[in-house]
Amino acid sequence: LYRIPSITMLLIANKEHEVFAELYDRVRSRLNNCARIRFDPYSTAELTGILGDRVDWGLEPGVVTDEQVRFIADAAAGDARNAIGILRNAAKNSQKSGVDTITMGLIREAVPETRNEIRQADLDRLTRYQRTLYELIETAGEISPGDLFKRYEAEVANPKSRRTVRNYLAKMGHYNLIEAD
Repeated sequence: LYRIPSITMLLIANKEHEVFAELYDRVRSRLNNCARIRFDPYSTAELTGILGDRVDWGLEPGVVTDEQVRFIADAAAGDARNAIGILRNAAKNSQKSGVDTITMGLIREAVPETRNEIRQADLDRLTRYQRTLYELIETAGEISPGDLFKRYEAEVANPKSRRTVRNYLAKMGHYNLIEAD
């Protein structure tokens, strides 16, 4: 497709490195030269607007205050998935508790609950090779890249290249599953 003159490719991805991690080196090399448009994380005001629509359509009037919605947007740190999850979990928890409004206490409880849910969803999406790397890091606590790659090679049949492993680690770092220094 890249070489056909009358075709223009438009690739859209939340996590560009994930798309590129699975490509052949020659394809990746060609696409690395393409123009990119990057979008910054949402501002608190933008997230407040996104959440406002969900509040209007999904909750009864008066269940959550504008101040609470702004608090949720701020706690989400630019991530709409986080913000929506916090609101959803706070609403579910208020319903379970049998209260008619969402309290700040329920919102504060929903923040770590949502982060854990998102973390687990991100872990569930890892391939078996990525999962092996993650488990090796978890077991070691802290490990140098060279030692990690040696253990990885010993652990799996047909290990991926060092470059692919670096891409996997970048993906896990982007998802805050690991911390690279």
